[in-house]
Amino acid sequence: MMAGALAGSVMAGTANAGPIIFTTATGITGISQAQQAGSSDPVVTVKISVTAGGGTSAPTGKAGVSVAGHWQNCHAALTSSSGLTSTGTCELRDLAPGSYTLRASYPGAVQLGKSVSANHGLTVSRPGRSTTVATHLSCPAAVNAGQSGNCKLTVTDKGWGTAVNVVAKIALPSALRARYCGDWWWNRGCSLRDNVATWHLGNLRAWQDKSLNVHFMAVNSRSRHSSLVTVTGSATWGVTFPGQGPMQHISISKYRVEIRPHGFVF
Repeated sequence: MMAGALAGSVMAGTANAGPIIFTTATGITGISQAQQAGSSDPVVTVKISVTAGGGTSAPTGKAGVSVAGHWQNCHAALTSSSGLTSTGTCELRDLAPGSYTLRASYPGAVQLGKSVSANHGLTVSRPGRSTTVATHLSCPAAVNAGQSGNCKLTVTDKGWGTAVNVVAKIALPSALRARYCGDWWWNRGCSLRDNVATWHLGNLRAWQDKSLNVHFMAVNSRSRHSSLVTVTGSATWGVTFPGQGPMQHISISKYRVEIRPHGFVF
């Protein structure tokens, strides 16, 4: 009787254990863009892979792609497989030019758990529309040691498309010490580091411009002679993702400032 009871409990414990659930790994492995007929916005094709962490077959079903902060999404049927990895593609059709964050997810299946990919960046641009960002930098032609001044960088999209992920910078030489950027000591869109003022401007529409300022103090020097230093203004736009997306571009402007001895009279 004891042996029979023991055997019964072992069988019940095994029956209540439930099926083994293997983990999965989901990822976005590629993105491409192509012009769609009758629309100025491109078709974005997203390639997804889902890999099972065990078992004998690759995942089946569908994986979804969501766009952060946007209603757009798509679902990819996992129709191709190799080993324990399945792949599929889906299309996003209503994304205007700009920068987006994508994430793929797999809902799970029999003996397979659900999983979510890491965030994946996407830059959407309109094919056939050129984008050219121009920079113009202006500073005082001359400043006395110990005195302050301002440099202004104007960034303009002079093309017919949208410039995405625009980042503007003003790099000051060590003889011109940056004090603050923007219009006052605290400016939400600007940061200072290593004498470089940086602004993340987001997207610039065709012929839109933004002007940025940095306030500096000319370093005191015992030299009795004037010196020339160079201030560099730049703007980058576009994003580089491995194997996809537009390459990053840059526009540079420079301005030479004369630093005169302390007490020099103009």
